[in-house]
Amino acid sequence: MPLTKSAPRVSLQALAVAAMMSVALPAAALAQEAPRTRESAPRVESPAAAAAATEAAGEANFSIDIPTVDTVDSNMDEATIRAILTGGLADHATELAGLNAKSISIPEITLSYSMPPMEGKAEAGKVVYSDVVLTDVVNGVAASVAVGGASVDAGPEGSFTFGKMSTGMFDIGGMLAFYGMVPGASADQPLKTIYKDFKFEGGKFTAPEATCTIGEASLAEFKARPLKTSFSDLMALAQGMEARGDDKPTAEEISQMVAFYADFLNAFESTPFEFTGLDCTGTSEDGKPVTVAVGPITIGGFSKNTYPQIEAKDIKVNVEGDGYLNLASVTFKSFDFSSTLAALEESGGAIDDTWLEANGRRLIPSFGGFAFTGLDMDMPDTESPGERIQASVGSFDLSLGNYINGVPADIASTAKNIVVSLPADSEDEGIQQLLTLGIDKIEAGYNFAATWDEPSNTIAIKDLSFDGANLGALALAGTIGNATPDLFALDNNTALFAAMGLTVKDAKVDVKDAGLADIVFQKMATEQGQTVDQVRSALSGVAGGTALALLGGGPDAQKLSGALASFLTGNAKSLSVSATAKNEAGLGLPELSALQSNPMALSSQVTVDATAQ
Repeated sequence: MPLTKSAPRVSLQALAVAAMMSVALPAAALAQEAPRTRESAPRVESPAAAAAATEAAGEANFSIDIPTVDTVDSNMDEATIRAILTGGLADHATELAGLNAKSISIPEITLSYSMPPMEGKAEAGKVVYSDVVLTDVVNGVAASVAVGGASVDAGPEGSFTFGKMSTGMFDIGGMLAFYGMVPGASADQPLKTIYKDFKFEGGKFTAPEATCTIGEASLAEFKARPLKTSFSDLMALAQGMEARGDDKPTAEEISQMVAFYADFLNAFESTPFEFTGLDCTGTSEDGKPVTVAVGPITIGGFSKNTYPQIEAKDIKVNVEGDGYLNLASVTFKSFDFSSTLAALEESGGAIDDTWLEANGRRLIPSFGGFAFTGLDMDMPDTESPGERIQASVGSFDLSLGNYINGVPADIASTAKNIVVSLPADSEDEGIQQLLTLGIDKIEAGYNFAATWDEPSNTIAIKDLSFDGANLGALALAGTIGNATPDLFALDNNTALFAAMGLTVKDAKVDVKDAGLADIVFQKMATEQGQTVDQVRSALSGVAGGTALALLGGGPDAQKLSGALASFLTGNAKSLSVSATAKNEAGLGLPELSALQSNPMALSSQVTVDATAQ
């Protein structure tokens, strides 16, 4: 019994979304509940006619065919179930929410669709769901729901086949309430379990250019409550904007979308989603074999105001004869939308260009950062034809926290085992200088950590360090003063003025030589026709004399001069120099500017300590 309808493009998009979100109800049923307009194309009765109507009317069309519906001890007859699945969901939502049945079985549901021509090309295809079974349904709650399999035939674009999808307990009424399709549902209700034990047995995608094997997936529990704005109302809003042909929404439309967005992020939560991964093979544009593989993927559980962390492992991309990129793992940390939603709620829906200009940064969510491990790549350098990028990174991490008006006040980042091969034929001046020193590969790492402390109005640069294998290490630390909350102000002028008022309270530099000095001094000695000891001695004398001149020959100057001499002559392999402002407030921009013209004044501004070992 085919039933065909036409709907604006937005309805087919909703169809795709619903198909991914639910295994209990065929997605087309919800999609067909989109608000209808008088301009809708006439009903047609076959996929071929639907395609013709699509080209004529410029709209998406789809038809649904359900040959058989089998029910056992059901309080809903076959005709009503068929009506629900073919466009009458809204008319029978209350009945469906109270469904009782020993079982309901639908051997096959076929959805045929046709899309409006895009770039002169129309698209048509077919989706077939097989063996849809609901068991032991009591008052709208099924003990289990399963779809035995599904297939998608998109014609020349390719095809999908999906294995079994199933859940344990599934609350049909709860899902309908979430979508706003049953009366009496209130957003004040607490979250309730909608389904448990979702499982997907994998599938396969085949297209002219590629073939992919899709792994299994699972999710233990999904909870939700009714939304304040139904999906039907949201779709009506979107269609109204589309019909108006104006890309800029009105203030009222913005208010409605903001309200939906703020409510939606609080309306559900879930346990982590586990996906075993996928493997794809295909060909590149120039005909080379390509393989792409992604191992297990974990999407953390959704919770109030939070978009969860996503982690993927065992990522491999290879273009035969061209290059490869591998990642042991990559992690995108969670987003916290609490501050975003607070700003939207404070706006009272009165969001316009003026409000956005003044409050735009408040809409930035708190992003936790990202990380990866085991990066290994060898690929062509697209910016330098003929050259390749050969590099590996053991691990990288960026952690962001304590957001203030969209700016993270706590930042930490680290990278280890960065290995980069330097191309011998590179035209880059910096690379050529390193090659001249005999360095054809960089093996390095770094650490950075900075934290703003509001009570003391300081920023602690806890660690800014770099290290190179067989070369050396450099570490910086210090304290920045007068870092008031105005530094994070929404007003740019206020923030700029606060930045200009920052001071340096203390600073420390630690240097370790693990071989770089020998390389540099040997190069200098060769160029100057001297021995390495002669070059070291000359430089240590200049550095020591400069320290004495700047600090006036006092105890601080003597310490610094002696430490520099010991380090530069090679008698010591590490050097530590610290400086603390004598003024508790620190050295501000005026004092630092004055030192540029009168460096001799440094001794009156700071206390210096230095050691070499």
